[in-house]
Amino acid sequence: AGVDSESGVLLATVILGMFKVAFIFPPMFGMKKFGRRPFLVLSTIMMLAGNLMLAGSFVDADDPTAWTAFAGLIIFVTGFSVGIGPICWVIASEIFPLQVRGRALSLAATVNRITSGTVALTFLSMTRAITITGGYLVLSVMSCIAVFFVIWIPETSNMSLEEIEIMMVGTPREETVALHGS
Repeated sequence: AGVDSESGVLLATVILGMFKVAFIFPPMFGMKKFGRRPFLVLSTIMMLAGNLMLAGSFVDADDPTAWTAFAGLIIFVTGFSVGIGPICWVIASEIFPLQVRGRALSLAATVNRITSGTVALTFLSMTRAITITGGYLVLSVMSCIAVFFVIWIPETSNMSLEEIEIMMVGTPREETVALHGS
């Protein structure tokens, strides 16, 4: 989208990677203090904003605005890194009862990979059918739905696994009590 040289593409890739790595640290150090939900809400809002910027930058497909597209991509990747990327795995490892945790996490990882693969495999076909702007608008709608979804995720910060299980299922299972001695 407007980057013509190999060195420009390399520089853009390095800058994008630096943002991605740098913004993994705020949730790593702030989840305990601020909770999981604020990072998830911020994350999905940033991903929505990034997708909208990407959609806007390709409105004129003959003359895409390279810096707007790059800024949108940075905002999207930063948003992903600050919440959805790392925190979904933290929450998934907490919310499933001990008896099914291994199988449930395997299923969650499988669904995650299948969904990611489906998006990657269908995005180019979708953009050919409805334009690049249309493709990013579809992803914007998905991001908007995600914003409302993460608002309802239960906050598990500063809770033990037993407390989370009681919150999710009502009472701890005998196996959990025997294993953790609560």
